[in-house]
Amino acid sequence: MPCCAKYSYDENWYRCEVTDLTENGAVVLYVDYGNSETVPTDNLRKLEPQFIDFPIQVHICELYGAKPTGDNLSPETKNMLLKIPNQELFAKVMQVPGKICQVELLVKTDDGDYKPALEVLAEKKLTVIEQ
Repeated sequence: MPCCAKYSYDENWYRCEVTDLTENGAVVLYVDYGNSETVPTDNLRKLEPQFIDFPIQVHICELYGAKPTGDNLSPETKNMLLKIPNQELFAKVMQVPGKICQVELLVKTDDGDYKPALEVLAEKKLTVIEQ
């Protein structure tokens, strides 16, 4: 059943999907933002029909080229991503048949090309090590 839940941070109501029930309440995925939390069942409401037809705004995907460790990124990948300099990131959607949608993070290089962010970071790491 489509529903909405009261988000604990701002106490506003958002569309969600119940993904699990626990003794502490319902685990919900906010379908327009991608975050989730456990909410008391008193903070769940049936979604009014006029809000059901509006398309979901979030699509779950994986980071292309990164190896997950369980539900998380490997520590090496996470550390590399945290070192991305203050520059604009671009996302390229990679359609891999039979798999969950994947997204490759790109950075614009000085010559105007787009390169995978992990590749650029790996090159910078090598350059630092070589010096």
